[in-house]
Amino acid sequence: MTKGPTPILARPQGGEILNLQFLRGAAALLVVACHLLERLVKRDLYPIEYRDLAWALGEVGVDTFFAISGFIMVHTTLNSFGERRKARQFIRRRFVRVAPLYYLTTLGMIVFRLVVDRTGALPSVTELAKSLAFIPYPDADGLMRPVYGLGWTLEYEMYFYLLFTLGMCFRARVGLLLVLLVLCLQVAFGMQVATRLGVESELGVIVAYLAQPIVLYFVIGIGIALVYRAFGGASTIRIPDSAVCVLGFAVMLGAAVDLTVPRYLAIGVTVSLLALLRSRTPSRAFSAISRICGDASYSIYLTHSFILGVIALFFAKVGVGGTPALLLYVCIAGAISLAVGWFTWRLVEKPIAAVLKGRQSTAGSRIEAIAP
Repeated sequence: MTKGPTPILARPQGGEILNLQFLRGAAALLVVACHLLERLVKRDLYPIEYRDLAWALGEVGVDTFFAISGFIMVHTTLNSFGERRKARQFIRRRFVRVAPLYYLTTLGMIVFRLVVDRTGALPSVTELAKSLAFIPYPDADGLMRPVYGLGWTLEYEMYFYLLFTLGMCFRARVGLLLVLLVLCLQVAFGMQVATRLGVESELGVIVAYLAQPIVLYFVIGIGIALVYRAFGGASTIRIPDSAVCVLGFAVMLGAAVDLTVPRYLAIGVTVSLLALLRSRTPSRAFSAISRICGDASYSIYLTHSFILGVIALFFAKVGVGGTPALLLYVCIAGAISLAVGWFTWRLVEKPIAAVLKGRQSTAGSRIEAIAP
């Protein structure tokens, strides 16, 4: 193994990118909007047709998460390729970043089923063990979801981190090519492999699950990161960062509202805009908002399900439908979810991370800490 990346990619390690911090928060809030609208449809405040919009909003949010994750992993670790010790450090940091809050919210979901929703079945020991180990499996309803349903995205994330760790054992060009090839080949041929293994077998189910095209959003993020590094970072422009972020968010939203807009293209354009362009003088207000969004994004994602039921019930009792009301409902639920997410990050997630990481500088850059 060689030490360090190939010369063309040997640029300084990346730091915090405020636009992407903002985008992470926006993606999390799209997932909040998705689940809020689903609950409002279930309570008959909006017709069943709105469920398609809800799913589209959630899918765009998750897809954006994956693209940003692909970008950040390259952006923060490219100079560490070729060193197995740093590869081991990388996967430990990723586990410490993702697992604690996920384990707590999984426990919270079990307690919720015991105390509040007594109609739901409790998970078996095997189901709980697989959930905590990020191993995909079909539940009693035949759906691929862990004990805490939102954890399905983390199963893809942890798989990507494991694959990325393998790639980091090689020099940068070889390692990244390996990661890209595996992700693309598993989508192209994964279902055939799963069929040969047996679609009902445990391994076949996992292979088929990981062969879903959603993993290609990691590929998009990696590609954008390589462009970013090849050109020495973002280009400075006179346009405020807030304007660039609003434009990028509008493109994302357009892909959700208009299903004819190619989602890969829309998210690729959004992440590219926010990663490759930055204001010469970002405002303090925008910087503060972006950091709050980035800090809270993971906590927003994992905690919002615990509060949306009550929020949706209140809106249903208000009984006012229509698009203007829906926009207001989304804004209110988003603001509450952001506040709960930020306090969870500040009072739970951050202290746990500090203890587990020992406040060491080797724990990774700030931007890497933002991404699950």
